[in-house]
Amino acid sequence: MSMTGEPTGPPLRMGPTNADHSAGVHLALGILAALHRRARTGRGGRVEVALQDVVVSSLRTALVPMYVTGEIVRRRGADYPDVAPSGLHPSAPGGPNDWVYLLLSSKEQWHALLRAIEREDLLEDPRYARQSQRNAREAELREVVSAWTRKRGKLEAMERLSRAGVPCGAVLDSGEVLANEQLRATGMVVRHVHPQWGELFVPGCPIRIDGERPRLEPAPALGAHTAEVLGRRAETS
Repeated sequence: MSMTGEPTGPPLRMGPTNADHSAGVHLALGILAALHRRARTGRGGRVEVALQDVVVSSLRTALVPMYVTGEIVRRRGADYPDVAPSGLHPSAPGGPNDWVYLLLSSKEQWHALLRAIEREDLLEDPRYARQSQRNAREAELREVVSAWTRKRGKLEAMERLSRAGVPCGAVLDSGEVLANEQLRATGMVVRHVHPQWGELFVPGCPIRIDGERPRLEPAPALGAHTAEVLGRRAETS
């Protein structure tokens, strides 16, 4: 949380439950590793994964600035550290989630961005020749890019920038994620009929084996299998 939020604001909790999800994935990997060792050596093992440990492990890249400067990592908001004009840029029509995120990592990408937004006049501008110079003029460069993105929808901006070779992504709200045609086509978002809630579109499993994802089954309602389980026990007693 200390790394998440705006520079002048308090720490912020992330929206997704990354610790819970990642801990489950790490635990599954640990179990597979233990099973593999047992198959080779015949020796079993106790697999343990702590939520906090998983979060600490995820901080590897985020801690890099501290290694370089010796200072604690500060909150940077939506900006990527020291790579202006990376970060969030507003798009049309100006809703709460109408934003495009850019992440530049090279001079080639900076030039690709200028060509995409039709600002070739800045390609040879000595004020922006080096990344350190662009960082020093972050506010004005942000406005150069935002002036272009404000006139376009986030999906249009993302597609045009991506085609030009600029790493970017539209900010999708939860409804847009579940309605995303690509995610539905690949099976990452699936139609699910729940006996109590009816038709839903929900996230599928990200793992594919031979091109197939595990089939999604509805979670049982409270007490749904009580009679079945107790009846089975009565038969075996």
